[in-house]
Amino acid sequence: MFDFRRKKYNTVEDATVAEALLQNKLPLGNYSFRLHSWRNEPHMLKETPSAWVTVNGVPNLNAFRIKLRDGMHIEPQSKRRLSFLIARHSRAGFYYRHFYYINSIRHFFLNFIRKINDYGGNAASIPEDAGISELDFKSSEVLRPRTFVIGAGRAGIGVLSALEDEDVLVADVLPEEIIKRRIEAMSLEDFQSNNLFHGSRKLLADTTVFAAEGEHLFAAVCGYNKIYFIKPERTFLCTGAEDIKPLFPGNGIPGVISGQTLIRYPFLAKGASYPLLYLENSIPLSTLKMLSDAVHFSTVVVRRADDKYISEVREMLNAEVLRGNVSSAFGARHVETVKIQSEGKSSYMRCDLLVISGRKQPRIELASLLKLKMSYSTHYSMPVPQTDGRYRCSETIHACGSLLSPSPDALLQGIAAAEGREEEHSESMEKVETGSGMICFCMDVDAEDIEYMAENGYSTLNRMKRFSGLFMGPCQGARCFRNAFEKFEECTGKEIDMPTIRPPVVPVFIGALALADLEEVSGGKEH
Repeated sequence: MFDFRRKKYNTVEDATVAEALLQNKLPLGNYSFRLHSWRNEPHMLKETPSAWVTVNGVPNLNAFRIKLRDGMHIEPQSKRRLSFLIARHSRAGFYYRHFYYINSIRHFFLNFIRKINDYGGNAASIPEDAGISELDFKSSEVLRPRTFVIGAGRAGIGVLSALEDEDVLVADVLPEEIIKRRIEAMSLEDFQSNNLFHGSRKLLADTTVFAAEGEHLFAAVCGYNKIYFIKPERTFLCTGAEDIKPLFPGNGIPGVISGQTLIRYPFLAKGASYPLLYLENSIPLSTLKMLSDAVHFSTVVVRRADDKYISEVREMLNAEVLRGNVSSAFGARHVETVKIQSEGKSSYMRCDLLVISGRKQPRIELASLLKLKMSYSTHYSMPVPQTDGRYRCSETIHACGSLLSPSPDALLQGIAAAEGREEEHSESMEKVETGSGMICFCMDVDAEDIEYMAENGYSTLNRMKRFSGLFMGPCQGARCFRNAFEKFEECTGKEIDMPTIRPPVVPVFIGALALADLEEVSGGKEH
């Protein structure tokens, strides 16, 4: 047993605090003042203030890193009293600093608001009897691989399988066990997964590449407690694309999650009696297998796919497959019902877990930090890295896979990129009219806000950002670029350029950055 806000809850065996809170349907996430409800998207939750909790009286602890123990006392880090009173009646993107400009009162209000909301608290040493381990910050390290592959998805594995040189470094945000499951699910006949990493081939799992300087990159590993400075001779960008939610009413309700979120946090499916899988487009069967390993779907809704693919899905999942789309989701604290449009008819279906996959947004943050040329993609309705026709962006940087377009087989693209072959272009996808719903889950911006900005002359991204806070949350636009661009283009008929992206592209502990040895990074000693 553990208690949260002075109420008792059952523990989950070998779980983190975050897992226990989410499984008990407790609000670990952003609060929507417009919807007056909680949103829990675990893929980004670990980087939001709501993921920081006070455990046994010790503040500033990440709920995704602390293992749950029997008898733990857990409290939310921010009680948000003042935010609830004011922001409930404000537009999306409310930020208290917008409303005072006089230096003499600024510091007073800043300290007052922080105090009344319990923001941050005071740093405290962890008592020996608290049952909590401190963050293990380690030293920085300089790595000089011949080839650096960012992303161990299908494109990254394709690159790795085609490379003959031994000195290869691969980094991926997922834990090592998920990467191994992903490779096994591919059912590759040409090579065995256990032969991919051998000798001087090194895998950095649980690692985020968060910044770039010239063509050199910074990476933070496993909870951002260790910093790598990577100086490769050549780099392959295989960052792929993020599963994002399409626009429809109720897409921000807890229990509506992306496919990648379920793969990374399969515990979210525990206890789901009526799970439903919604595919906006066809996805690799290997990804489909990983989703089905987490939970058995009795119903699958597919929006765009050919008859052969639908037949393969039906056979693999042994489930009912409907052609159509999910147009709405309903529920107060959690999704309860969804509305499905199929063959011109509307129907309602009971659902307590809606998993969405097949709608992708390319991860272009690193390409922007590396100052690569970008070109507008009709597939994604947003800029992507520009290549020379052989997957090469510059003399030392290559890009391939779903970072460039929704490739039918990113594995073959990765092999072609490593061998320097000509690119195969995907067919253009039909434009789909966008709907209403949440766009930015960090800053509480929805489709109505984009329409308002378009009607009132907010025609540049800087103006949109300043008005609404769009792209300025913890995910830095990684989950809202495409939906925002498509909605803006639909309202105005204009394409829009990418905003300026600044490092770090994900939050990083100051303690980890402080350990980076500048002399070492600039070319001094190496490990």
